[in-house]
Amino acid sequence: MKKVVTAIIILAGLAHAYRKNVLIENFTATWCGYCPYQAQAITQLETVYGESLTVIKYHPSTSDPFYHSHSVNRLYYYNVPGYPTSLIAGNKAIVGGWTGVYTPLENYVLQSFQEVTPCSIKVEILSFDPNTLVANARVKVFMTPENSVPIPSELKLRVAILEDSIFYTWQNMNILRYVLRSMWPNATGTSLTLGHGDSAIYNFSFSVNQLIRAPYYYVVAFVQQDSIYPIVDYSGSYTLNAGNVLQSDKARLTVNFGYLTSIFRGISDANSNRRFERNENGTINLALTSVAPFSDAHNVILRVRSLNQYLTVMDTLFNYSVIQVNDTVEIPVNVQVGNFDAPQFANIVLDYSWDGIMSKIDTIQIKLGVDTVLVWDGSYDSNLKSYLKVFIDSLNFAYEWFSEADSGKPYLYDDYRTILYISGQRLPDTVDANMLINAVNSGKNLIISGQNIAESFNAVYPSFLTDYVGINLIAPNTGDRKLKGSGTIFSANDSILIGGSGAYANQNSKDVIDVISGSGTLPILYYQALTGSDLDSVAGVLKIHPSGNRVLFLGFGVEGVGSSGTFMTKKNFLATLFGIPSGIDEHIKPVKLKALVVKRGQWVKLDDSISEVYLYSADGRLLDGIKVEKGKIDVSCLKEGVYYLIYRSDRGLSRNKIVVVE
Repeated sequence: MKKVVTAIIILAGLAHAYRKNVLIENFTATWCGYCPYQAQAITQLETVYGESLTVIKYHPSTSDPFYHSHSVNRLYYYNVPGYPTSLIAGNKAIVGGWTGVYTPLENYVLQSFQEVTPCSIKVEILSFDPNTLVANARVKVFMTPENSVPIPSELKLRVAILEDSIFYTWQNMNILRYVLRSMWPNATGTSLTLGHGDSAIYNFSFSVNQLIRAPYYYVVAFVQQDSIYPIVDYSGSYTLNAGNVLQSDKARLTVNFGYLTSIFRGISDANSNRRFERNENGTINLALTSVAPFSDAHNVILRVRSLNQYLTVMDTLFNYSVIQVNDTVEIPVNVQVGNFDAPQFANIVLDYSWDGIMSKIDTIQIKLGVDTVLVWDGSYDSNLKSYLKVFIDSLNFAYEWFSEADSGKPYLYDDYRTILYISGQRLPDTVDANMLINAVNSGKNLIISGQNIAESFNAVYPSFLTDYVGINLIAPNTGDRKLKGSGTIFSANDSILIGGSGAYANQNSKDVIDVISGSGTLPILYYQALTGSDLDSVAGVLKIHPSGNRVLFLGFGVEGVGSSGTFMTKKNFLATLFGIPSGIDEHIKPVKLKALVVKRGQWVKLDDSISEVYLYSADGRLLDGIKVEKGKIDVSCLKEGVYYLIYRSDRGLSRNKIVVVE
């Protein structure tokens, strides 16, 4: 909490004396072990007295990286004996640093507030050109019209240009404040010959050096009496020169020299399923960009930290001597995953230093044993993964492929939204049925598929079919046939050529089902006889449960959906099942998607001839409410992250990856 400091002048005739802003001039060095004591005390004084204090810090040592010749001139002016030394109002001195130095500093500040001053100063930053890095400033000096308030002789106006909040590590501190960078017109200053009621205006310019990258600059002006006289410091050990500082003021300039931003490019793991398993090693792929407007980033240190006990970052620090403006560096971060007890998210924190203090860039969430879609391969078909997985991959949503032949029954994590269960050479058993029932009861969507799968479930757990799917098994054999859609999910014109799994031409199957009346189950696929010798019969159904989750039951294997002729392809069939629009050309060659990096609130320019736009989150959810206007889409509603864009225009079907950053 800041104190309100008011100097009440009780002497007669001083009604027009001004309140004094107190100037602290601190002589310091980055190699000085005692200097932080005074630095911390001055910072504490600022929090208490606020704008009533003005601070200048001089680095006169030639071995100090912030050395300036004007700092040396001021050191000689006061006859400063060593570091640290502070002059308060030019006439009170404290030499040395110790734990209790705050108290004498504050006492001298309070004494200075009571001193009479005949003048007032106003400092203004008039303009700043971000291209030339030149600032224009103005200082106004006013003298009191009250003749009873004396105006000392030999007055000088001095103006200091300071750099503030420099990221620099020194003596276990990480920042430097109010560092002198120049004086206008020089350290000698400008003589003032003003009488009572007079005022003067001084205009000047200064340039911000491009090699200096602090976020703030100050212009400090002070009026000082150059009638120097000797004083003794607080301890009585040193004799210095005093030059009374009658008044001071300051103005701040904020300069945006650019910043560093990070982009999360996903993870690489041994299973290629875009999430980390137990006891798995992998890589988190990051990119670091130096963003305009002005400066390259020098001496960059990136620190990567894990906040999760099961995720260990093997490479924690990355050093770069320079990242040029608008350049991007790729950063592979190696990690090791422990034996976590339950699926969860792990937070990775990114910090960087740019010549100094660590600043947080971002926090990234990594999946540990969590995904939105589980493909439960219970078929025991060694070839299934090679010819079905490629089509699921092409849909661009996050999923886990779990092979029961390799790893036994899967664990149905809470975060799974959809489970695709595939049966085949190994038929479903009661354990499978109970796991699927629990999944339905917990609100998950199911897609169940397999050769003669209704017959298999009917043999081990018939109530699963009747109570959770709403179907009965019937037994007429059907011969040469194809599938034809109907109603919800599939339209009547969606035909699917069967090419395997006991359902291709001239192969019979007893897996024909019927919908139980009143169960709420809808037929969505029919077996249509090609020879005309068999009647149409139900091959697939949809049941919406009270919680809103859906169960799709298919009396054949999804891997058997054909990809030839004029019929619906594997990819389009799967896309439709997962709620992703069909019509994507299966034969598009795999390409590396171009990443469009945009800031939140921007529009993405695509093509004026856009006719269809589909935008998906990284886990495959189709996003609604995306505005399209004159070939542009609005991404202002999107959070930071990665998204997949599919759109159709006169040039055909196009796909892009969009990375939204703050």
